[in-house]
Amino acid sequence: MKLIYTKDGEAVADHWAEKFILCLDSDERAGRLQTAEIANEVVILVARVLHAEGRLCKTPVFAFDNALFLPNKFGRMVEQPTGFCDTYNNLYDRLMGIRKREDEQ
Repeated sequence: MKLIYTKDGEAVADHWAEKFILCLDSDERAGRLQTAEIANEVVILVARVLHAEGRLCKTPVFAFDNALFLPNKFGRMVEQPTGFCDTYNNLYDRLMGIRKREDEQ
């Protein structure tokens, strides 16, 4: 399956993300290649976890900003471009910055 991370993609609710990926995988197993445009990173993260767990028939291919890349066998991204699924990390960094500023006062 190919998952294209784009702001104009489909927004899948967090609690449906795993079912969404497993449905795409089911189609892949039936020989129907799947490409989905995704707007939220939880779907990408679920695909990485399911891949690491060995639950997908093929390694998912991720696309962003005209680049293609694959997770390793542990679901980790060896290389990923800036802007690809970094919303949560950016928010966590902001939270950590708030905590650090409060600790310094």
